[in-house]
Amino acid sequence: MAVSANFKIGMNSLEVAQEIVRCNPEIKEITLVQHMVEINWRQKHLSIYAKLKNINDCFTESKQTASKAYSRSDFLKLTLNDLKCPLNSHLVWSFSSKVLCNDGTCKHIPMMNFHSHFPEISNKDLISVAKCIQKDTQGVLLETGRYTHYYGNALIEEKKWPLFVGQFLMPTFVVSERYVGHAFYNGFCTLRLTVDEKFKPKLPIVVEVINK
Repeated sequence: MAVSANFKIGMNSLEVAQEIVRCNPEIKEITLVQHMVEINWRQKHLSIYAKLKNINDCFTESKQTASKAYSRSDFLKLTLNDLKCPLNSHLVWSFSSKVLCNDGTCKHIPMMNFHSHFPEISNKDLISVAKCIQKDTQGVLLETGRYTHYYGNALIEEKKWPLFVGQFLMPTFVVSERYVGHAFYNGFCTLRLTVDEKFKPKLPIVVEVINK
């Protein structure tokens, strides 16, 4: 059972991840994933005709270049300076939802990349969706420049994680189907922790705190 988190407006994504780990003492090991960022398939091919012409490319997995496992104590000491990537490499570090627990099982931190298809959808609406799926769970929304990231202060059993992720598709207008597809393909969600000057210049920052 998670203890209450001290989420604050203005926290960055690494600070949020560390606070969740701190509040869930059963977490033993955390994994970060390094991957390339670029203009994505949907941005490259705007029309349905362009998408159909380049349909093979949509199945290409994101370009993961490395992953690194951290013990609980080492992860809680990390700073953004520790996660710097080579200049102009277009590499970033992301946080994996899948964590190893003290009893040897794997669980997931609730995470989702909100990508609304409609500009009129507000953060208040996204919070309502999160609360429908994660009842009685503290959480945060972070602005990233293009998307809105969600983290919940809880752990989900691995067998229940597909249900958690799949529920976000049911409203049909709050997430990217491609993001959910990649999550199911990989077996975990990831959310970005660091920046790339060209493609991901904004550090994800907390703009909303979700209370129980």
